[in-house]
Amino acid sequence: MIRSVLAMFALTMLLGCSDDGRYLLSGNATFQGEPIPSGEVRLTPDADKGNRGPAVLAKIKDGRYQTSEDKGVVGGAYVLRVTGYGQAVNSKDPTAPDFGRRLFPAQRLYVDLPEEDHEYDIVIE
Repeated sequence: MIRSVLAMFALTMLLGCSDDGRYLLSGNATFQGEPIPSGEVRLTPDADKGNRGPAVLAKIKDGRYQTSEDKGVVGGAYVLRVTGYGQAVNSKDPTAPDFGRRLFPAQRLYVDLPEEDHEYDIVIE
């Protein structure tokens, strides 16, 4: 009896842990109408607007970015700090970041994200 109760509890916990209140965020990232070859999107919760969620980093690759499945956003107000780089030039170091020359100064965007998986396109002019 106790084993079956414990088994039910463990199963409930496993199923319940799949939704930890974090959501996938992804989208296109463009600069002057062209895909950003590489870069980063740093998502920092906007504490001034009451968001106390986690900070998140997403890499831009070939004009797309996506938070990782286990480290998404919680929704609410975020400040996005976007950096973009051109194609990397013949890096022989496989551990080096895949960054070329900087395309633009880091940009800050202020967004209010929903509490669900979401697609948000970043457009830098």
